[in-house]
Amino acid sequence: MKRKMTNYLAPIIITVLALMFVSNISVHAQTSTQSTGQWQPPANFVNPVTAKVDEYKAMNMSDDQITAALTAQGMGWDPITGAAWMGVLIAPNETNAPQVVDPFAENVTAPVSSQTSSASPQTNVEADVLMGSSNNYMGFGADMSCGSVATSSTGTNTHYVTTHIGKAYSDGTPCWTEVGVCNYDGGLWFYTYEGNTPVPGESGWQYISAINSETYQNACCIQLNGVQDQYGWQYNIYINEQWERSGHLQAQLNSVNFADEIFSTTGSYTIDSINAHWVNSELYSNGVWSDWNSGASFQNSGNNPMPLSYDDYIYSNCYVYDAWTSQTT
Repeated sequence: MKRKMTNYLAPIIITVLALMFVSNISVHAQTSTQSTGQWQPPANFVNPVTAKVDEYKAMNMSDDQITAALTAQGMGWDPITGAAWMGVLIAPNETNAPQVVDPFAENVTAPVSSQTSSASPQTNVEADVLMGSSNNYMGFGADMSCGSVATSSTGTNTHYVTTHIGKAYSDGTPCWTEVGVCNYDGGLWFYTYEGNTPVPGESGWQYISAINSETYQNACCIQLNGVQDQYGWQYNIYINEQWERSGHLQAQLNSVNFADEIFSTTGSYTIDSINAHWVNSELYSNGVWSDWNSGASFQNSGNNPMPLSYDDYIYSNCYVYDAWTSQTT
């Protein structure tokens, strides 16, 4: 499950980010982007990691040899499922994580479950605001400006502006993948995450690169490619038209939401000086991209729900959504 990052991860993250900057920062330089309505993921796409794997297998290299060769090039691969990603995947820690986020629980308005961290006697609280769709989609695309993603030492201590796609299992357990921006240790970073997927070994964090503007529109896209294998339905994630990650979801048709997620140990939240927003929002199903201009629903969820503050208006034939933390509790 998606977890709040804790201080013990800092040395690992610093090492990971250093590696990823070497291989990725030039690829993810922020240049002029197009909406998904103008750019769409290529058909029959083969990501560069999988292409390398096929090349190495043709050379009769073992899985361990392939993994080592990919790591040296800033790439990652799961030899069991074929999932792939750029950079290094940080697996979720199961023993020292105070907060569980369930963006696709069957009832998203119910309080999100919370646990007490073994590293601290204090229970962390979480609140988020969700704008969601129905369970009918195989992907989404949108241009996102993350806003200030505010944190502070006395209020919000972890903050995510993100977009999920997924659907709960029959027992109500959420299964999703996501792409967004997180505020960690005073810096804003693109990241992806996969939670409760059909194959637990695929789940984890992927830190991509620092962002250089709170207001710059960055194109984010997740698309299922219509292929089902023994591990689930395959998906690809793109940021600014660059492929970042592949993996599996348990359902072909899913919900999509935009979310502003806040974690706090005090129960209070830090005001965003610049609200996050999305424009050119589109949904994908059955080979067709269509404007997301109807059927949106807004909800609070979390242990300590924050005030809901949003605005929406038509822009380029679909809604723009502005979110959300314009006041404190």
